Amino acid sequence: FNNIFIYLSGIIGVQLWQGLLRNRCFSSIPGNESLFYTPPNGDFVCSTTSGMQTCQDIPSVHNTHNFSLCLQSGTNPFLNSISFDNIAYALIAVFQVVTLESWTSILFLVQDVHSYWTWLYFVTLIQVAHYFKNISYASIVFPI
Repeated sequence: FNNIFIYLSGIIGVQLWQGLLRNRCFSSIPGNESLFYTPPNGDFVCSTTSGMQTCQDIPSVHNTHNFSLCLQSGTNPFLNSISFDNIAYALIAVFQVVTLESWTSILFLVQDVHSYWTWLYFVTLIQVAHYFKNISYASIVFPI
């Protein structure tokens, strides 16, 4: 049941966040439209709807090219390795969340582009996956 739950969680992630992690703040200055904001310490994603981070959140010190257009770029965070663009990448992200390996980075990126309430998806995913993992271990250790 755990594998089915993880696969369904990947499908839900694709349906909710397909392409959203590609959102970047592009320059609105004519001639510089291909420039997008890249902070010195990681990836900056923006929201066009109800997410927690917009292009107005860029510090004025770094906003020398007037990065004010939130559009989709061709890259995903972490060198294109984390996304919910298709089921394969979504399963990689879900596996990373279930193993608790830097899962908060994925949570914060998705919160930035979608909504604060995405924490419910991630916490539920972790709780249910670990519950079924423990049941499967118990059935191996203590067979009936």
